[in-house]
This record gives sequence, structure tokens and C-alpha cells, in this order.
Amino acid sequence: HRKAHLNRERGFIYHHCKRTAKSVILLREMATQDASHDDALRIAAMFHDIGKGIEPHDVTGAVLAQTLLEEVVPEPLLGEVVRLIGAHKNWKVDDLYANLLQDADVMDHFGTIEVGISFQHGAYSENGMEETRRWYREGFPPYVEHTRRQLHFDFARAIYDEKVAFTQAFMERFFVEIEGLYF
Repeated sequence: HRKAHLNRERGFIYHHCKRTAKSVILLREMATQDASHDDALRIAAMFHDIGKGIEPHDVTGAVLAQTLLEEVVPEPLLGEVVRLIGAHKNWKVDDLYANLLQDADVMDHFGTIEVGISFQHGAYSENGMEETRRWYREGFPPYVEHTRRQLHFDFARAIYDEKVAFTQAFMERFFVEIEGLYF
């Protein structure tokens, strides 16, 4: 029930982690048919942002997950879960499963979810749709470029590109309608 930060709704972390837990398995299926790490991926995805707000949240989250899960998740599964959580913000780590979690985490913040987050931010900050328009014209393009470079897999970049294209098409329509026009 806590907020990820002031401009997000309560429960965002929980819902984000649930989506990430589903999508990391989809990405894993694109990378390999080896499902032996799926339990670790699901659990790590569900808990990867548990330390959010206590930075560095990847390190804090790994410690919290170790403590909270030690009586319910057996070793060595717990060790893998904690390692994945601790690595989910380390872009230099060369580990298939950590990289899959990173890509699933990042991509959840784009497409329809990203549009929703941006409008929520405008509402919570009380700067409204004008701030949203400013973000998409000025902040979004460099953010998209930077984030795309962080992705590890070609198939993740293809999904990401589709999500970004949707957002850009939606925003073009928004830019027209915010002016009271239809086309």
C-alpha cells in the first residue's frame, strides 16, 4: 500500500512487479527453452522493487528479500532470487537471467503503462496535460534512446520499439486534440 514515489498511485510497485513476473517468463521463452530458472525469475520479479525508496533499492531489496523469504523459499533457490534482485539495476552484469529480469523491468514502464504514468504524474503534480505534452516533446525522446541502449536482447528491443511507436502515435493524436482539433 505504499507509494513508489509521490507521483504514483499506491500499489504501483505491486502491480509493476506482477506484470514483470509475467513478462520475464515470456522473454525467457524467447531466449531459451530452459525453464529451470523460472521459479527464481518469477519470485525475483515479484520482489525486485521491494526496496524501492530506500536507495540503492536493488541492494536494499536483496537484503529485504533474503530476510522475508528465508523461511518460505528453500536454498539454493533463495540464493538465486536474492542474486537476481541484487543485480536488477547493474547493467554491466553478464548473466542471462539477470539480463532478462532487467529487460522485463524496463519494458514495463513503456507503452500503455508509460502513457498512464505520465498522465498520473501531470495530475499529481497539478501541472496537468501541459506538463505531459512538454514531457513527450522534450524529455521522452532522449529517455527512449537512453533506455533502448540498456536493453540486452534484440527481441526485447523489437518489443520495446513497438511499445514506443504506440506511445508516439498516441501522443501525436493527443497533441492535436489538446488544441481542440480532430485531425
